[in-house]
Amino acid sequence: MSGTERRLVSEIMMNLYEAIGVRRSVRKYRRKMITDSMRERILRYFDETLRLDDSIPVEAEILDNTAHNAPVRGLLRTEAPYLLSVWSGEKDGYAENVGYILEQVALYLECHGLGSCFLGALHPVVQDRGSKKFVMLLGFGYPEGRLTRESLRAKRFPLRKLCLFRNDPPDPVRKVLLAARLAPSALNFQPWRFVVNGSCVHILEENNLETKLVGKSMTEVGMGIMLAHMMIAADEMWLSMDMKKDEAAALRLDLRGLKMKNLRYVRTVLFRQEEEKTLEEKNPEEMPAEEKLPEEKDPEKQPAEKNADM
Repeated sequence: MSGTERRLVSEIMMNLYEAIGVRRSVRKYRRKMITDSMRERILRYFDETLRLDDSIPVEAEILDNTAHNAPVRGLLRTEAPYLLSVWSGEKDGYAENVGYILEQVALYLECHGLGSCFLGALHPVVQDRGSKKFVMLLGFGYPEGRLTRESLRAKRFPLRKLCLFRNDPPDPVRKVLLAARLAPSALNFQPWRFVVNGSCVHILEENNLETKLVGKSMTEVGMGIMLAHMMIAADEMWLSMDMKKDEAAALRLDLRGLKMKNLRYVRTVLFRQEEEKTLEEKNPEEMPAEEKLPEEKDPEKQPAEKNADM
């Protein structure tokens, strides 16, 4: 491991936004156990992730595959020593929601020196848990070889192919689109397309033979992963991200510049720059009582304040 990577895998190596730029899918792992406390932290983080739809119940379990005998089946085998298995209630958008959650977890693992890979060709032997349906496995562990890669080495379409620019976006929104561009997808299909009108971005999904090969569920998981990248990047850029489905606006979209057919409208995102005001800049009349600045008083006339803490 290089000195740079040794620095990166420290506890404070990077935040989620920085991890977007360097994460790679890891398929070979070292024979190193993950502590029970770390596994508990991963599951706790899963529970704390943001959701596209809070009303959809989700559940996760870590399967031990260190002896390569985890109760999973599929077309391929995996060397991943641990498998995060996710089940979800079946509701419109449930697969997108799982992708949105799992990418946050994958980036969290990256920040703690753990590599990961989405395993769409594998599934647990038991696929149903009551009313919940199995959706996806995320393999993870300590990588054998490099944990990271340079973002320039990512095999992704350029923005000029993914985007149709009606009006140029502000620089922070452009950085959000660059983060979305780096999202992983099944077979590196990259089904997302964007119609960009300044700070308003319409998200579309390409539907063709490759989509049918990958399958509807895997495509939607990929869309959720991409949306997670947008959310994390927007947060880093101090942008609020208002997502909605505007079918009327979708019907008015002029898509001739994208030079492709069979595009499905997914949703519209409106970005707004968040401006943080200091207390001194706020109008006291507009502030809640507990936030209003106290009147200045002469320090010489005030009794000494007792401090219990050092």
